[in-house]
Amino acid sequence: MKVSAVVPVYNSVNTLERAINSLLIQPEINQIFIVDDGSNDGSYPLELELESKNPIIKVLSHPDRINKGASASRNLGLFHCSNEWVQFLDADDELLSNKIFNQLVYADSNVGCIVSPYFYIKEGKSYLHDFFLNDVWVSLLLTRLGRTSSMIFNTRILKIVKWRENLANVQEYYLLLDLISNGFLISTCDNCSTNIYFYKFSISSTLNEEKRINMILFRSDVKKYLQKSNNYTLKYFYYFNVSAGKVYKNFKPSISVSYVHLIYILHRLINKYLLKLE
Repeated sequence: MKVSAVVPVYNSVNTLERAINSLLIQPEINQIFIVDDGSNDGSYPLELELESKNPIIKVLSHPDRINKGASASRNLGLFHCSNEWVQFLDADDELLSNKIFNQLVYADSNVGCIVSPYFYIKEGKSYLHDFFLNDVWVSLLLTRLGRTSSMIFNTRILKIVKWRENLANVQEYYLLLDLISNGFLISTCDNCSTNIYFYKFSISSTLNEEKRINMILFRSDVKKYLQKSNNYTLKYFYYFNVSAGKVYKNFKPSISVSYVHLIYILHRLINKYLLKLE
């Protein structure tokens, strides 16, 4: 089974080659689209150089090389993909060997996405970010289903659903929710084969008011979907309030959603008690 890859690039000259090399070591990938998103730091000449060195690499860009954002760039690359599955890789991340192979074990025609945990690399240290393998909804509410680079998507299905282009963050989580809302399945693979790098001043690590609001609205939209489908159980009530409480504790968005702050407080107290027992 062959796989396409799409790499949106905005000012990633220092990490792009590492990202591309991590795709080239995946035997299943025979098509790589680098989508330049209006870079002005030397990334574009590097992209063209990489294209000239390898026939499976193709550089794309928006009209007049304008900046349209990561999701628009992913959709542009997706349009050109011809393989059954597609790997989206952020230009500052890295796949480890056999990442694609391990996930394709779970491939199925009605599976829209295969999600996996990842290693979070910060200041030279690696931390495992896992998820609740037995409950996709809990993982969605806690935004613990991996990151874009640690996932792999069904190309046919994604060309139906597509990335939302108006979001500054939680893009992959809204995409997962959209896949489920359209009747497609999410599969999980517990193999961890992706390095997600943290850079203090990168776009993805900078939280502004818009991003804080999106984090709240996403959890609220998951709750609304569960309520509409009559699946909003006591367990999901608990995890919604825990996740919403955590967001409001760390940030102070200018909007509010209906949640029970007491649940979050009790959650923290119970966790502190359990830690003391250890």
